Parts: sequence; C-alpha cells; structure tokens
Amino acid sequence: MPSSLIAERFTELTSNVSSYDTGSIRDISAVAYKVVSGSRLPIREKVLDIEHTESQLAGFLEERIRGILAAIIHVDAELIEAVVPWSEYGVEPVHIRQLKDKILEEFAVEMDDREWVQSCTIASVAAHLLDEHPERLRAQSEVAAHDETIAQEEWDREQDHNVTSIEDVAFTLQVGREAMEVRVAFVVREISELIEGLQAFLQNKDVLERGYIGTIKPDKDTVSLSSAREANEEFVSQWIHEGRMEHLAEWWVKGIEIDWNLLYGDNNRASRISLPTYPFARERYWIPVIGKPIAPAAEVGIHPLLHKNTSDFMEQRFSSRFTGHEFFLSDHVVKKQKILPGVAYLEMARMAMLQSLGKLPDHQTVIRLKNVVWIRPISVEGEPAIVNIRLLPEEHGGIGYEIYSTPRGDTGTEFTVHSKGHAELVRPGTQVVLNIDELKKQYGEQSIPASRFYEVFNAMGMDYGAAHRGIEEAYKEEGSGQILAKLSIPSIVTSTLNEYVLHPSLMDSALQATIGFLMSSEGEGRIPDSVKPVMPFALQELDILGDCTPNMWAWIRSSDQYAAATIGKTQKLDIDLCDEEGRIRVRMRGFSTRVLEGESQASSQSNAIRQESYAQPPVGNIHLVPVWDAVLPDKGERLPQALARVLVVGGKENRSTIQQIYPQMQFIDITSQDTITGIAAQMEARGLIDHVIWMAPSEHSLEPTAGDEWIAGQESGVKPLFRTIKSLIRLGYSTRSLEWTVITFNTQSVHGSDTINPAHASILGL
Repeated sequence: MPSSLIAERFTELTSNVSSYDTGSIRDISAVAYKVVSGSRLPIREKVLDIEHTESQLAGFLEERIRGILAAIIHVDAELIEAVVPWSEYGVEPVHIRQLKDKILEEFAVEMDDREWVQSCTIASVAAHLLDEHPERLRAQSEVAAHDETIAQEEWDREQDHNVTSIEDVAFTLQVGREAMEVRVAFVVREISELIEGLQAFLQNKDVLERGYIGTIKPDKDTVSLSSAREANEEFVSQWIHEGRMEHLAEWWVKGIEIDWNLLYGDNNRASRISLPTYPFARERYWIPVIGKPIAPAAEVGIHPLLHKNTSDFMEQRFSSRFTGHEFFLSDHVVKKQKILPGVAYLEMARMAMLQSLGKLPDHQTVIRLKNVVWIRPISVEGEPAIVNIRLLPEEHGGIGYEIYSTPRGDTGTEFTVHSKGHAELVRPGTQVVLNIDELKKQYGEQSIPASRFYEVFNAMGMDYGAAHRGIEEAYKEEGSGQILAKLSIPSIVTSTLNEYVLHPSLMDSALQATIGFLMSSEGEGRIPDSVKPVMPFALQELDILGDCTPNMWAWIRSSDQYAAATIGKTQKLDIDLCDEEGRIRVRMRGFSTRVLEGESQASSQSNAIRQESYAQPPVGNIHLVPVWDAVLPDKGERLPQALARVLVVGGKENRSTIQQIYPQMQFIDITSQDTITGIAAQMEARGLIDHVIWMAPSEHSLEPTAGDEWIAGQESGVKPLFRTIKSLIRLGYSTRSLEWTVITFNTQSVHGSDTINPAHASILGL
C-alpha cells in the first residue's frame, strides 16, 4: 500500500496513496481506510464475567467451537451460524475428525463417536459438552476469562502510549513504499478527517474536499515538470518550513519526487512499522511451453515400450504406437532415419514376458532371453509406427516371441518380422562381482574419451542425440581383446531411469562401446574410410539379473577365436553390465553385429526399413563348407534344474564353469586305484543325489599308432565309470530316480582332419 502520512509537529497531516491503475488504487485505499479507522487495532474478545451463568458458558463454548471449525474449513467465523447444521457449510467426515481432535486438545474432553454426525450443529455440540463435562468446562472458561481480562487491560494501557503511532504509519508509507502512476493524497488535521476523505474516495467522488487525485502520464507530465524537479529540494524545504502541506500533496500526485526525509530532520523519532502489502492484481501469466516432452504421456500405457495388451483368443499379444518423438527414436538416427534401437526390443520382450506371467515366482528367478536375432530395423518417419510383440509357448517349455509390424490399414495376415527370440525363467546361480579397480589397472591409465566414440559414429552416419550418449570413457589394452567402458545415464533422461529395467540409453551405450575395438586397432581413433554403420545381428543369451543404475561399467571381450577388430566379419562378444560396486546387472553372451550396406529406405506402409543389402556375395564358383559353433543345449527334462542336488565326478578343469550353472553341486575325484567300496563311501558322505555328471579325462588326442596308450587310457575312463555305476547300485540307486550326464572329449571327429582319442570311445557303448 504505497501511501504517505506526515504528522505530529505539523498542524496538518498528508496521506498519500498510489497504485498502478485506477481500479487497484481503490482497493489500496480500502486497506488504508481499515488501518486508520481503527480496525487495525486488536478486536476485543467477549469477556466473561467471573460468575458465569449457564447461557454465558454455552455462548463461550459456541464461540470457541465456531473458531476451531472456521479454521478447519477455511471460512470466516462470522459466516457460521451456531444452529445451522454444519453439513450446509460443506463439512466432510475428515473435517469432523479434525474438529473432534481439536476439542480434545483444547478442552481435554472427548465425545462419543456416535455424537459426531454431519447433521450436528455448533450449538448441539456445545450443549452435549456442558451436559457431560460441566465442571471441567466451567473451570476452563474461568481461566480463559481471567486471561482475557488481563489481556484487555494490557491492550488499554498500550493504546494510551500509542497516540503518536500515526507518525510511524506516515513515515513507513512515505519512505518504505514505491510510488506508482495513479495517486491520491489527503491533507488533514485529524484522523477523523482522513477517514472521511478515504470514505469519499471509496464512494467514487471525483472532487475531494481535502484530497488530490492525479495520474502520471510518462513523457508528458514528468517532462514538463523537469525544471520543477530540479528545484525539488529547495521548494520542499520552504513549504515544510511554512507548513504548506497541500503543495507537497499536489506536486506528489503530479509525479514530482518528494524527499520525505526532509520532513523529519535530524531528530526523527518515527520508525518503519509493518503495514498491509499491495493487494494482488489477480492477473494470470502463463509460463510458455518450451521444448518437447521426452515421450508423449498419452502414448505411455503399461510401459514406455509396451503400451497396451491387445491379446485375443488366437495369441498373447502387446502393441505399441511410436510417434518418433520418443527419446529412444529422436536421438537414435541412422542415415537420417529414426531407428528403434536394438536394445529396445530386449526390453519389450522382458516386459511382455513379465506382464504375461503376472509376477516372477520368487526373487531368485530371473528372465533369460536366448537366440535373439534382429532381422529388420524399425524406422519411424512421418506417420506413427504400430509395433506388436506376440508370445508363443514352446513344446519343451520356455516362450518364443516375435516383434513384428503390419502395413497401416492392412486387415490381412501380411506382416514384417523385425526380431525374434526365446524367453525362459532361470535361477542365475552365485552372484559374480567384478573388481573394477583391478580391471582398470590391467588396462592402464590411458582411456578413450567419449567424444572420440561419437566422432566415429558421426562418420558412420549414426547420429546419436543427447539421450543416447551414455559413454563417459573407455579403457583398452592393445591386443587383450577386452574393453572396459564407463557409462552414465544422460541427464536429459535421468527422470526415466525407474521406468525401465533395461534402460535404452545405458544398454545402447554398452553396445556402442564395442566400436572401441575398431578405434584401438586403427590407432588412436583414426576413422577408416571403409567404416559403415553396424546394426545388432544376434545375441545367444541375455540374463536380466537386476535394473540398470545411473552409473555403470560395461566389460566387453571377445567370446570366440576371431580377432578383436575384425569389423565386417561376424564377431561375437560377451558383455557384462555392472553397477559401480561391480555387481553384474545384465549378462550378455555371444553378441554380434552386421554391417549395414547401401541406403536404408523406410517403407511408407510398414514403417520398417526395406531389406538391406549387406556385403555383396562373391562372383564365381562357391564351395560351401561346414562351420561348427558352440551351442548351449536347452535345459529340458534331460538336464538337471539349477537347484538339483548334482554330483560331478572328475572334470577338475571345468568345475568353475559347472558351478556357475549349478551352485549347489558337489565334487568327487576317482582314480584307477579306487575300489567300489571307497567310491560308495565318498558318495554316501555327499548325501542324496538327483543327478550325476561324469566327465572323462580330457587328455590330448593320441597318435593313431599309440595302441598301448589307448589301452592304458581306459584305466582312467571306462573302468572308473563302471565302478561308479556299481557304487550307486550298492547305495540303493537302482530303485531310485537318478539322472545321468556323461561327457567325453575327442572320441568322435567333427572334421575329417580331426585326430581322435578312442581310449574313451567305449564309454559310449557302456
């Protein structure tokens, strides 16, 4: 409330009020009127006589309850009638509960819940309290009355010493508030005259007997009075000396700056006090919408990558609609096309599996994806892409899945498959923790910065936006065939971390780091002209052991006999994605990529990149030769489950590998000198057995002429196996359910040139 008052040593008072428009100045003047008319003073509470009558006590209770209820429902206490049901004021059960608690807190009395109904009134509650607790309430009201009497006396004494407080009000309004364009000033001798002037102004009277009204017009009044402003201090001093307050008021409403401190001089006894602030203009200013959302909220249903369940009686199916504005599309551009990252397919499959299961059987069970292949990328250009995933139960357990799309508007059965794989539930076994510090020491202090990675990608035509730049740095020891990459979720998508388990930004960054093999082999990141975009091709196995975390490490190494940097050939990699403590969260085995040749063209109908042309086949005669690859057999009925009681006989060099699969396994070693009785004793000490894995010795292959050695080799092979069988029969396993797995090495040839060891071939006949 910009206003000014000058008082005490002058025979007249000047009150000045200003605002930014003519409407608001009347609001401000209304506040000023309340201040100077006495409503600024404490409102005297009703004081009870010490000798209360019953009606006075009831009135006392009603006033207190009215005040409590008014504070709870945020209305003026004067608007609440004591005899009107409080349901008429919008009182809800939650308000009644609060009122009950407040009454208990203030009066130390409690009402039965049956008395608290919405049809209650303040009067009925007060009457009930008097009936139930008359003595306690009468005592409390006497104390309250005594306290209020003391407060009244103190208030009266304070008013006797406040005759000059109007000077503090004047000083505060003059020097502590900013003068605005619309102004009104009053020159009065007494407070009553100021009240009359404010009343007249509030009644829209344009002519005030002792008031001045003005509206400053920039570039007009202020310019014309510039000379007067220069003489401001001289004139103000003269008018103050002569007591001509009306001149000060008239100048002020015209825009002249008044140095109000001149009114008080060096012996100023006035001080600034707390007064009402400016009334709010009640105008709304909306913050403009800037930028774009990470993903339109309307598109997010079950999961950002799995929007809704569209299953029918034919198949279990989920569908998603991608517009291209999602961060995993807008910031993942290959050859100027928005391509759905390969890792997004993995998260889609995981979520579809989880949705179909309802929940995992227990916290020790995890989802494993196997034999994943990426067939055709999904491109989103122009119209949104509708992507589906269907789950197909398999004969030997597990679930197959296909991620596919259909041409827009197509009602037939034509569709394009983009990725497929298998999913199953497994128990991961013993948790493996990587020693990150030791790995870093192994690779040395030299690291590849993130900027170098994305320079290579740009040269390849792969444009990663901020949401897909999660590599911080990578460590690589030349010739080791390994990379250790430090990853962190980009700040632009930090808020989305908890929406995913396999977060696209972190998972894709782990795959991006595999390009470090190329950079190392080419010498400090030099980019060859022949480098072309690469896309995910296949993944043998992925175990989802936990959620991605904000900061992670990716340990990447070659998983076959190919050289680490044979870009353009099928290169298989193992990748462990772990948190900062080294706990593995995601385990990938047998990941491979393929080179994308030529220009990718987006299909306007299916939103999928048309069949890519990869490396051109050789011209001329072609001779096809078999190539063997290690394939992990499915865990069906013929292999033990993870928690089975497994006994492994022999195979010292393979124990660590087997224990990762069967953490509860036990071992025994048998030599050619062990008897059936001795072997049976070892087995009995291990307890019950569900499955026996017997492994033949894995000596190097013998020359074809080494006949004596073949005979001697059976002493450590078929004969110990025979004794093992006899020992189990002695322990009663001939009448129990017992499963067997027998493993031999080099007993058969894969290629014609392979040298075999027939010493243990007889095991196959046993």
